[in-house]
Amino acid sequence: QQSTYKEGTIPEYKGETPTRESDYNYSYKFKGWDSFISIAVENKTYIAQYEQVAIPYVRIDNKIYFGSYPQELEGDESKILSLNSQYNSLQSWNIYNYYYENSPKSFMYYKDIDLDLDGKYDYRGVCFNSYRPYNINHESIESMTYQDENEFELNTKYWFKYQPIEWDILKEYESDEALIITNLMIDSQEFYLNCDTDKFDHNGGNGYSNNYELSNIRIWLNQTFYENAFSTNDKKIINTKTVNNSQTPSKYSSNNTEDKIKLLSSEEYGFYYKDAEKAKAKGTGYAKSQGLWVNTSIVNTGFSEWMLRTASYNCDYNFCTVDSAGTVNGNGQNVSKTCYGIRPALWIKL
Repeated sequence: QQSTYKEGTIPEYKGETPTRESDYNYSYKFKGWDSFISIAVENKTYIAQYEQVAIPYVRIDNKIYFGSYPQELEGDESKILSLNSQYNSLQSWNIYNYYYENSPKSFMYYKDIDLDLDGKYDYRGVCFNSYRPYNINHESIESMTYQDENEFELNTKYWFKYQPIEWDILKEYESDEALIITNLMIDSQEFYLNCDTDKFDHNGGNGYSNNYELSNIRIWLNQTFYENAFSTNDKKIINTKTVNNSQTPSKYSSNNTEDKIKLLSSEEYGFYYKDAEKAKAKGTGYAKSQGLWVNTSIVNTGFSEWMLRTASYNCDYNFCTVDSAGTVNGNGQNVSKTCYGIRPALWIKL
């Protein structure tokens, strides 16, 4: 259109932001004008150039849908039969290398399937021929697992659908960045492998078994989960941040870490969750298949306990959790327990 700006000024874009329907959301960033100009003159057309930027998430109010992870069971019998017949032999499946009786065992298997060959997983199959105990120091028997209570049976293939991960926005910053946490517990893993009461060398440093910097769960979050849940395009908007791991008493402080994904601390819980009801959370079907504990009492039934990164206030081998009532358990839980849920938190560019 014809310029109506006075000489000596640079026109600014005044129109509507373009939109487009697609698998991705798109934003349009101003790239520049069709030719370099230092002074705008009258009666001349200037064409704004916009760069289309794919946004790999969907935002609805205070919710972000971002990344993908196995979550709920496939209920279509015909699809289950088809998957079972195509992937009948466990020899082609991956081994979780989960522990029981203090050593890794080949008893739990998984298989990720990309049915339509679009580069994204559609299903994860899970099968186990022994139970995963709720403490890796225990035997693999029914009385020491929650898998059977969650209605998962031995030598049975279960197919979980890869679905968008739902995140709650904990804080939104003026810099177009947000701290988000999964709405559900998406998995169930141990904090560390053993319960030594003294400092010892492990995972590249020396510390107690509840030292977050040296923990297995930190490695799992920033390697296993990060690589599995996010595409190359997704990873572009996940920021690396300094995680403050100091705490009181200082005996249990660990070094600060540079991470993309973290667990919340007990201090952060207190800052973001003023209402315990809002901190209560449930687990996905997949988390339950991994041995997540689920409250079956009348009060808070269906809710589970989730991990914090803070060491217990009075024990060398316990870490703090948020219980099924939504309150912090400061005395904590044993680091070698596998039955507490994981709610990853991360910083995302909006």
